[in-house]
Amino acid sequence: TGLFGIVSTVRALAICHRIIERSTPARLRGLQALNLGLEQDIDALIDAQGVFLDLILRQQIDDIRHGRPVGNAVEVKRLSRRDRAQLHTALRSVEHLDDIARTLLFKG
Repeated sequence: TGLFGIVSTVRALAICHRIIERSTPARLRGLQALNLGLEQDIDALIDAQGVFLDLILRQQIDDIRHGRPVGNAVEVKRLSRRDRAQLHTALRSVEHLDDIARTLLFKG
C-alpha cells in the first residue's frame, strides 16, 4: 500500500510540475529542486520508498527460496525489530500523502 501510494502520487506531481524524470526518487528530487516546500517530507518519502522496496524484495526472495507464491505482501511478524521500526517510520511518512499531494499540486 505504501509503495503504490508514493509511486502514483509522485507520478501525478511530476506531470503537474513538468518533471521529466522517470524514477520515483528522481521525481521527488525534481520536486525538491523546485523549492515548493516540504523538503523534509520529500526526503522521508524517498527513504520510505527504499524501505518498502527492500522489504518487498527480501520477502520475494524468501518466498522463492521456500517455494511459496511470490507477491507484494510482507510478513511483518517475521521482520526483525529493526526492520519493523523502519517499516513503522516508512508508514508514518506516507500517512499524510494526500495532504502532501494537495499542497504540492497547487504550488508553483
